[in-house]
Amino acid sequence: MITESTVRSVSTVGNVVESSYTIEDSAKIFSILRSNIYSNKVLAVIREYSTNGWDGHIMAGTPERPIRVTLPTPLTPVFKVRDFGVGMSEETVMKVYTSYGTSTKDSSNDFNGTFGLGSKSAFAYGNTFGITSYFNGTKTFYTAYLDETNIGKIRKEFSEPTTEENGIEIELSVKSSDINAFQTTAQEFYRFFTPQPIFLGASENVINYIFDFHNMEQLYSGSNWSIKRFSNHGWRQSFSGTIVMGNVGYPLNLDALNLTDGSLRQLFSNNTTVTITVPIGSVSITASRESLEYDRKTQQFISEQLSNMQNELVNQIQDRINSFDNFWDCCAEYNNSSFISEFVAKKVTIAKYANLVSEIKTNGNYYSGQYSWDSVFIKKHIMDKFKVDMRDFNYFHGPSLRSYKTSNIVPRSKVVFVLNRPKKVKSNEISWRLRGVNKVYTDHSIVLVDFNNGDTSDELRAGILKGAKIVNLEDFDIVKYSNGRTRSVNRVVSNEMTKSKVFSFNGTINRVASESWDIEEVDLKNGKGVYVIIDKYQPLAFGNIHQLSGYIASFKKAIPAMQTDTLKIYGIRHSSMGSIGSGWVEFRQWANTELRKYIDKNNWMEQVTNLYNYEKLEYVIGPQPSYSVGRYWVNNLGYHKVLKMSELHGTDIQNFVKELMVYSREVKNDDMTQINSIVDFVKKWATDFALTGENTLKKHLQDIESKYPAIGEMLSQQYDSDVRFDQFKRYLNKISCGQLNVD
Repeated sequence: MITESTVRSVSTVGNVVESSYTIEDSAKIFSILRSNIYSNKVLAVIREYSTNGWDGHIMAGTPERPIRVTLPTPLTPVFKVRDFGVGMSEETVMKVYTSYGTSTKDSSNDFNGTFGLGSKSAFAYGNTFGITSYFNGTKTFYTAYLDETNIGKIRKEFSEPTTEENGIEIELSVKSSDINAFQTTAQEFYRFFTPQPIFLGASENVINYIFDFHNMEQLYSGSNWSIKRFSNHGWRQSFSGTIVMGNVGYPLNLDALNLTDGSLRQLFSNNTTVTITVPIGSVSITASRESLEYDRKTQQFISEQLSNMQNELVNQIQDRINSFDNFWDCCAEYNNSSFISEFVAKKVTIAKYANLVSEIKTNGNYYSGQYSWDSVFIKKHIMDKFKVDMRDFNYFHGPSLRSYKTSNIVPRSKVVFVLNRPKKVKSNEISWRLRGVNKVYTDHSIVLVDFNNGDTSDELRAGILKGAKIVNLEDFDIVKYSNGRTRSVNRVVSNEMTKSKVFSFNGTINRVASESWDIEEVDLKNGKGVYVIIDKYQPLAFGNIHQLSGYIASFKKAIPAMQTDTLKIYGIRHSSMGSIGSGWVEFRQWANTELRKYIDKNNWMEQVTNLYNYEKLEYVIGPQPSYSVGRYWVNNLGYHKVLKMSELHGTDIQNFVKELMVYSREVKNDDMTQINSIVDFVKKWATDFALTGENTLKKHLQDIESKYPAIGEMLSQQYDSDVRFDQFKRYLNKISCGQLNVD
């Protein structure tokens, strides 16, 4: 990035004594440059090396290619950034990483780098970091470290031939206490990074957080901006305005802009987030690159961007209003725009329905930039015209529904009109079916429409409510407050339930667990089927009925081609398990087998391997009750590449990948051999553990730590023996990918 500099012309008169500025205590200055300028050390490391990697891709002419980011975990507490750019020669590495102020990117606005500080930012976190350069067939590893002078040195460790692509990889060790900080900081920073990196070691929270951010409801978007509505994911008000430059998001400080046009402030609210993407170099940033530098250039540029966004937004809303053929949609779009900015809403008009607009304004129902239909307007254009009564229902959490006569309607997308057509619903079922409507339209305002003189529903739909969301009450299930679901018509008495050994899951989620099961007359010895073990009507392997239902739903989404609706899942009492025959298969085992068959049938592994030219691609599916259907492990393949691949191969794969928890691990051959050895090694211990209890397994803990140092290092900070043992068991479960369970 090109930084602005001013050329000064200085003239002198007479005899002048001059002296140039120098730096005497270079160690102190270097300490300031590498560390003190950063208020957030973890963010500095993530930001600087990620943007440097992206710059490398720009240099290589591949800006759309993702970098690879390895986030630290308790098993591998290392942060890495690998790019596939042009790489660096030894001369360049020695120059760039040892000289403050030296940058290879300060002559072009195509790149982020400019100050010559970012490549040393790892020193802000620790005293050493590694640099691997892949350059023209040679792999060279360097160590950068702070020596006794506290200035820093870089040392070449080794060099060897390689077939890997050109690029740079930075790696640094992470303190165990900072692992969570790296994960949470990564999810905040990479929200704006495009293309999204290939993540290795990223937690589910990181993946889900970024995914949810990109899938927030988009209200409007323009040439270089977008306005989204906050979802329920805890987004902060500080996100309300963001300037994105060079893949880095800078929070927008409206107070620092000195805006003369107060209407521009209205573009930001507590419920929306505005993102403006600007070219590199268009705004000034601080030396730490943590925030914008609000100089005159930056203030003027951002003010112009906001003004342009406002004009584009007005034109966009006006075009959408002009395209509607009904008054409801026009009002809803207008009201939606006022949610963004009352000033913007006042700039647009509903010309084709000017008389109705005038009527609303005459009655004084234009407030806060919204068109509201009051009781007079509703009575004239709906109730009297179509002979109906209307009631609002907004409370469904108690045994009795509360309703109010409709006196005000604000047209918007979250309103649903429920038609109680004559002779379609029994009077005692109205409240139950309204609960059914609420179950489907949970976040909507519900307006019940009762007909007084015949069925005029067709005329009503074609009238002033055309464009609104209108449903028929009889189309919804009966949902009772006592259990949230319709009771089974032929329920058995409790003593029969107590005597029975086998049940079938009826798919309902009830407050009383027994109501989720129906009695089955099945021969346990000679029968067959897919089962779960239950105790007190709760599935033991899943914790509760709700998790079992979620597991089944996730499985249906993951494999839509399978007829899981017709699959009967039996619940067998824990006390009866000793008498079941060989024809029975546990549900998780059955699901695991079917998932494997589905993957093999669709040839997904070969598709991924061919698509990304990886030599080795393995998968292990091990259903875990707490994680949807299971875990889908893919060596050397990142979450976003799998997701990208899924888009190329149809909806089935895309649903599969989104529904399953997708992980990836970078496993070297020697590590893989060690893992396999450990898995074999602990099989005997698992048997001993089952026969003799924890003491046998504890006895071998020291043997394990000495035989496999990586485990010992991982456990080294767990001083309490019981904590070490619990951690050890979790570790064995993880590396065996569900094949071994010692808990």
